[in-house]
Amino acid sequence: MIPFFQSNHPSVNVFRTENISFPVHLHDEIEFLYLHSGKVTVLLRDRQILIKPGSLFIAFPNTVHSYVSDSPSDVFLVISAINLCGSHQKHLSGYIPANPVVDPRNLHRDVLYCLHQLSLMAKPIHDTAVCSAYLQLMLCRLLPVLDIVKVKTSETGLSPAILTYISENFREHLSLDDIARHIGINKCYLSRIFNQKLLIGFPDYLHTLRVNLAKELLIKTDLSISSVSDSCGYDNFRTFNRAFKAKTGMTPSEWQKNQNLIPGNSVPT
Repeated sequence: MIPFFQSNHPSVNVFRTENISFPVHLHDEIEFLYLHSGKVTVLLRDRQILIKPGSLFIAFPNTVHSYVSDSPSDVFLVISAINLCGSHQKHLSGYIPANPVVDPRNLHRDVLYCLHQLSLMAKPIHDTAVCSAYLQLMLCRLLPVLDIVKVKTSETGLSPAILTYISENFREHLSLDDIARHIGINKCYLSRIFNQKLLIGFPDYLHTLRVNLAKELLIKTDLSISSVSDSCGYDNFRTFNRAFKAKTGMTPSEWQKNQNLIPGNSVPT
């Protein structure tokens, strides 16, 4: 999966991808994941949730979540700024769904219709008025079954602050000491948050973000591989090469040559 970065994206991102796997992250947008086939496990606020085919998962803004494919998976993602959600916007900020997964039995046909129409729109999407209409209709059908509840300040914890700081600085030299100093906590305690709350070690998390960014740059830019390495925060090209191969099974040059973008197939109705 090519990562979604807060710093450089249109109002709506719509794409289909296979074998989704992305570490803990958060953003200001609302996110919809429809699972065509396979099984995907979501880590959401310290909960592990198994998503089954035909189900829809919704992540509200600024909610820490991650994805792991438990088997070959085919998913359709919609990530949208909440200002396109009309009057529903007031129900999104500061709230979370008690039941973030809608199974096929409770998924209204209007939701599937809207997903299908969004999948057919040319990328990148510029007709935000039409997108907004689809998103609002989806939320009209989804909010009644999501059982939304207000987020308590005590429940937010340190994870959002940690992930936000990393997302803003992972392209630079970054260490546990740097993060601990910025957040104002002990380095050992920070390491435990990664291992026990986020279920991933800090080095692995940092390499995942950097390698995913490298994939995007290798596809979308004409940068040399050494320039990509520099842009992703690596001081040493050998370290970049080793991390990239560990994550993809290929060197950056091999991956670039073999990469075939997945077409934006439509959602079946």
